[in-house]
Amino acid sequence: MRVLCWAWSLRIPLDDKSKIDAISDIVVDKKPVFGLRVTGSVKESIDLFFDRESNRIAAIDYTDTRHVCSGWKKPKEGHL
Repeated sequence: MRVLCWAWSLRIPLDDKSKIDAISDIVVDKKPVFGLRVTGSVKESIDLFFDRESNRIAAIDYTDTRHVCSGWKKPKEGHL
């Protein structure tokens, strides 16, 4: 869980030990996404997928599970 939170905060790619490779031709929730595979700073690689249109995080793959982020909503405060 700790690694997922670190990934979701998008700080994992910024770690000095992280090595990042591009992942192409992926679809999440019927939408084309671009991906980054992060290794080096984690025991097992973690894949971050971003919506090509909005650039928001779409999913995180870690170990044998895909965590899909969906239903983005704009709060009353207006920021996202």
